[in-house]
Amino acid sequence: MRLLALDIAFRNTGYAILNQNLEVLCVGCLTIETHPRVIHIFKDPTFKSHQQDTLTINKTQYSATQLVEILQAYSCVVQKLLSQVCPELAVAEITTLGGMSSKAVTLMTTALTTWVLNLWVKNIELVCYVPQQINRFVKDVLNCAKVSKDLRRKCVKKFIPDVLSLDSKGKQEHVIDAILVGIYHIKQGY
Repeated sequence: MRLLALDIAFRNTGYAILNQNLEVLCVGCLTIETHPRVIHIFKDPTFKSHQQDTLTINKTQYSATQLVEILQAYSCVVQKLLSQVCPELAVAEITTLGGMSSKAVTLMTTALTTWVLNLWVKNIELVCYVPQQINRFVKDVLNCAKVSKDLRRKCVKKFIPDVLSLDSKGKQEHVIDAILVGIYHIKQGY
């Protein structure tokens, strides 16, 4: 089975394709850059990756119409990615919205909706987990009391040692989180 694992956010959505044997087939990060507003797929040279797609909006402040343009372009990138990787199931870690500004909540909800609709059109089920479930898994695997980004990375390395080639900085943290949610789902026996 080809599992699409996601760490969904509006600015950086990490993704990974895993199989039941915990082999990582490809990874990447869909990113909306701040200046200029660009949507592209971040390329990771250590894994098979996909071509870059971009949409540039020249203004630093965007109107509702421009937001719709950004989301349409984002949706096109999501559709293209789904066509390229052909997953049979999708799993995602969904950030809780508490403490976010109303604009951040709107953008996060919009990103999630974009994924849900595009997966639905392709008849791909989406299973969602919250960070507390993933953190509990990390605590159990590593026998630790608190979870940090570094411990999430160590948990991934415990199951997939060759993930060592992923750098810990920048967008790849989103990729690590996506891989972790994929591992969690597979280890739950689903």
